[in-house]
Amino acid sequence: MTGDRYKLLFIFLAISILVLAQTAWAQQDGDTLLAQSGSLSTLVVTASSIEEEAREVTSNITVITAEEIAMSPAQDLAGLLAKHGFQTYQNGGSSSLYIRGIGASSMTNEMETPVVILLNGHRIGSPDLSFHLLGNVERIEVIRGPAAIQYGTSVAGVVNIITKKGQKGLFTTTLQAGVGSFGLIDQSFAFTGETNGFDFSFGAYHAKRDEYKIGGNGEKWLRTDYDNKLGFDLDAGYTFLDNHRLGVNFFYSKIDNSRLPGGGFLDTVTYPDNFGIYNNYLYNTTLSYIGSTNDKVFSWLAEYTFGKNLNKGDFYVDSYAPYYPDINSSYHSKMKLNEAKFQITFNKEIISLTSGIDYIQYNYETKTIYYQPTIHDSQNYRIKDIGVYLLGKLKLLDERLIFSLGGRYDSFDSSSDTNTATRTANNFAPSSGVALMVTDFLKLRANYSEGFITPSPTQLLGDNNWYISNLDLKNEKSKNFEIGADLAWNYIDVNFTYFHTDRINRIVSGPVAGGSYQFYNLDKKSTLAGLEAGLKFDIGRMLDQNFAISPYGNITWITTRKHREDVALVPQAPHTLPDVPRIMANYGLEFDHPGIGLSALLNLNYIGQSYTQNRIYMVPHNRTRFLEFGGFTVVDLSVKTRLWDTGDKGKFYAKAELNNIFDEDYAYVMDYPMPGRNFYLALGYEY
Repeated sequence: MTGDRYKLLFIFLAISILVLAQTAWAQQDGDTLLAQSGSLSTLVVTASSIEEEAREVTSNITVITAEEIAMSPAQDLAGLLAKHGFQTYQNGGSSSLYIRGIGASSMTNEMETPVVILLNGHRIGSPDLSFHLLGNVERIEVIRGPAAIQYGTSVAGVVNIITKKGQKGLFTTTLQAGVGSFGLIDQSFAFTGETNGFDFSFGAYHAKRDEYKIGGNGEKWLRTDYDNKLGFDLDAGYTFLDNHRLGVNFFYSKIDNSRLPGGGFLDTVTYPDNFGIYNNYLYNTTLSYIGSTNDKVFSWLAEYTFGKNLNKGDFYVDSYAPYYPDINSSYHSKMKLNEAKFQITFNKEIISLTSGIDYIQYNYETKTIYYQPTIHDSQNYRIKDIGVYLLGKLKLLDERLIFSLGGRYDSFDSSSDTNTATRTANNFAPSSGVALMVTDFLKLRANYSEGFITPSPTQLLGDNNWYISNLDLKNEKSKNFEIGADLAWNYIDVNFTYFHTDRINRIVSGPVAGGSYQFYNLDKKSTLAGLEAGLKFDIGRMLDQNFAISPYGNITWITTRKHREDVALVPQAPHTLPDVPRIMANYGLEFDHPGIGLSALLNLNYIGQSYTQNRIYMVPHNRTRFLEFGGFTVVDLSVKTRLWDTGDKGKFYAKAELNNIFDEDYAYVMDYPMPGRNFYLALGYEY
C-alpha cells in the first residue's frame, strides 16, 4: 500500500505540471516561450559525450553554473556538492560522494568507486573530491544514475568538471585573495583568452588553515590543520581549418601536511594523542584532437590521458603515555592511469549515432611499513579495460520526440604481483530512453540504464597480508529506471523525477576462517527508490524589475532503502541499508542586482537521519552497534558587491561569507565534526 501511495503522489505531481504548463501555453505566444525556455536550452556534454541541448537528455541531469560557483562559500568540489543537496562524506583530508544512496563511505581508489569523477570528460585517477578546486571551472554536470555506456565502470552516477575555455576575441582575468576564521588564507588567479587560433585558460589556487573549532561547544579539534592546498589547471589549444583543434590539458593538485586525529575519534580517553599526517598529490595530462567536416555531419575526437595519484601517510600513536606519540606506521600508494579514447559521431536530420572505443589501464602500488617491530608490506596490482560503445538517437515530430538506445561491451584483465593467478571478465551494459517536448517549455522523460563495477585486483586476488583471493567474484551491477518532467517557463524552473535502482552482486568484505578476510558478492539485491524535485522562480522578473530575487529548493526523498539479505547490516532495522538518509535537501534565496553590483545567497542545507556505525564503539571491535545519525541543517550566507567599476579596465569587488551561522554541531561522517561558525572576507578583481 505504501508503494501505491508513492505512485499516486508521483502521478499527482506530473498532472500538476501538465495543468500549469497548459495554462501558461494559453497565455503566451509559442515563439516567446521557446526563447524563455531557459534551462531546457542549456548546452550539456556529459549525458551523451557530445554537445546537446538539455531538452534532448532523457535522464536527470544537474548543472551547476559558473555564477553559482562564484557565489558559493565552498572551497572545493566536496563543499560545493554538499551545499547543492548532495550527500557527501567529508572525513578530514578526503571527501567522497553518494548519489541516490550509493557511494563509498571510505576512500579506496578509482577502480572501486561507485561514482565516477571526470575532468572535461576523462578520468583523472582519484575519486577524492577534495583535490578539485573551483577557480577555473566553467560548470559542473552531474548525471544521477549510471552512465556506463559513455564512461565505463559506474553504478551510481557521474560528475563531470568542465573547465573554462578561451573564447575568440575575449580576454578575461580574475584575481582574489581572502582571509577567514581558523587562520584561513587563500589566493586564486585565473585568466583566459584567444588569439590567432591559439586559445588558453589557466587557473591557480592556494590556501592554508589552522586547527578549527567544532560547532556547538566551540571546542578546538587539534590537528585538523593543513599547511598547503595548491592546485592549478591549464587548458590550451590551436584551432586550424576552422573545424580542427589540437589541445592539451594539465591538472595538478596537492595537499601538504594535512593532519587528522586518529580515526577521527573525539574520545580523548581511548585515543588521546593518535593522529596522522597526510601528503596527497594528483596530476595528469590529456592530449586531444577534435575535428569535424565542414557541414558538421561527422565529428570526432581522440584523447590520451596519463597521470598519477600519490598518497603518503605517517600514523602516530600514544604508545608510551603520557609521552609524545611515536610513529606507528607509514603508508605509501601510487596509482598510475593511462586512458586512450577515440569517438566518432554522425548527426544528420533525425538520426544521431555516436560510437567509440576506450582503453583504460591502472597500475596500483602500495607499501606499508609497520614499526615496533618493523615489517614491510607491499603490493602491485594492474587492471586493463577495453570498452566499445554505441549510442543512437532518433528525433521525430520536428525533434519533439526523441528516442535513445545504446550499449557498451567491456573486457577486463586483472593481475597482481602477490598472486600468480590472473582474471579476465567481460560485461555488457545497455541503456534506453525517451524524451517528449509536450510544449516548448515542458519535457517529459523516461530512462533505463545499467551500471557496473568490475572487481579490482585487490578484491579478486587478495594481498599478502589480510585478504585472501576470491576468483569467483562477479561484477557488481545496478539497474536504474527513472521517469520525470522538466518545466522551464518564463520565470519558473521545476523538475520532478521518480527513480528505482536495484543493486545486484554487491561486493563486500568479511572475516573467514583463520583470521583472514575475503571479498564476496551478496546473494540478494538491495533496492533504493525515491523522488527528486527542484523548484526555482524569479520574483524580480515576475514583477518586471531589473533585479533578480529567486527562492529555490531541491530535495531527494528516499522512499525505499531496502536491504534484502538474511544477515542484517543494521540490527535494529534488519532490512534497512545503512548510511542512506531518508531526506536530503537544500533551499534558500538568491539576489542579484546588476545595476548596483550587489548579489547575495542565503543557503540552507539539510541532511536527514540514517543508521550509521558508531565508530567509537568499534574500539573493542563491537561492529554491530548502529545509531541514528544526522538530521541537521546548516545555514550559510554569502554577499558579493562591486567596489569600483573602471569601465573597460575591469571591476573591483568584495566578498563576505558567514558559514554555519547558527553554529550547528554537525558532521557528514560520525566522529568527524565539521567547523563551527566561521567567516571569510575577500577582495577581488575581474576583467
